[in-house]
Amino acid sequence: MATSAAKSLMRGAIKIGIKTATAGLADGTEVEDVVRDFSALLSEQVDEIIAEKLKNVEEDRLALSKFREYLSDITNEIGHGKPLVFIIDELDRCRPDFALELLEQIKHLFSVKGLTFLLITNRTQLEESIRCKYGIGVDANNYLHKFVSLWISLPDKPINYKDHREVFTSYALHKMMNEKEQVFLTETITILKDLATFHNLSLRQIERMLSYFAIIHNITAGKNYNDTYQNLIAITCYMAADRPDLLAKIKTISYEDLLSELRLNRIESDSKEVSLYYLKQLIKFDLADKIVRQQMIDDNLVPKNPFGRYSESDIRIIANWLSNIST
Repeated sequence: MATSAAKSLMRGAIKIGIKTATAGLADGTEVEDVVRDFSALLSEQVDEIIAEKLKNVEEDRLALSKFREYLSDITNEIGHGKPLVFIIDELDRCRPDFALELLEQIKHLFSVKGLTFLLITNRTQLEESIRCKYGIGVDANNYLHKFVSLWISLPDKPINYKDHREVFTSYALHKMMNEKEQVFLTETITILKDLATFHNLSLRQIERMLSYFAIIHNITAGKNYNDTYQNLIAITCYMAADRPDLLAKIKTISYEDLLSELRLNRIESDSKEVSLYYLKQLIKFDLADKIVRQQMIDDNLVPKNPFGRYSESDIRIIANWLSNIST
């Protein structure tokens, strides 16, 4: 618009320039005539620019209408009268500005009969994206209702069915293994499944946890460690995937603080999480001093080493294997 206005002013510049330079003497007018001519010229050119813009808006509106009409026809043709559904997954993981722009474009361009968009997203995180762009004071819930007609929350797991995390862990591990490869650390796998369920891990977190397990499995070259060591491998893989902050301070953290952070301190001997109660005792023994260790041995809370030798901390040894690795 600024360029158009400049060109318009240039067309009258000679006339205005002559009158200004001669102060009205060249054609017998006064300087005031210059002001009137300039005002009239500017008003005329601005009117032309506005008219052109309005024409463009009308053309854009007609083009959008034609686009929607064509899209509706295509949708009806492809869907044979049934709704055509587009699925957009993990919208909350996109950049906030991109996610919101996508919502606005869907609403503006694709709101036609027979076309449905299914958004799979973390609503809380998407609302945070809105606040990030428009400010903390914005009502993110009302903003989303401009674009979303219906919200459905998926259940964590079907009632009376096996936990999907346990199923996915087995499935993902199977996909990771070569056809004839054998898993030796079977107890570790069992504990990983229990930890995934206990901590409500996402499928992505389970994949990351199994990646660390695969690294250790390869490092150990198929050695079949005892159950104690396999339990500690499992908790180390979990921390690497979900709580790297704990793994970073494993050299100095006490067993009390670690169990509290892992929420394992809540599990008692009569709990249904029998395997995690045993894991709790192993972690305590591994990080405890000699006095506490001896008391736990006397109370039969941990298995005795037939050789009577115990390392300073197996968890810290395993953690050191993963210290410079990230997935």
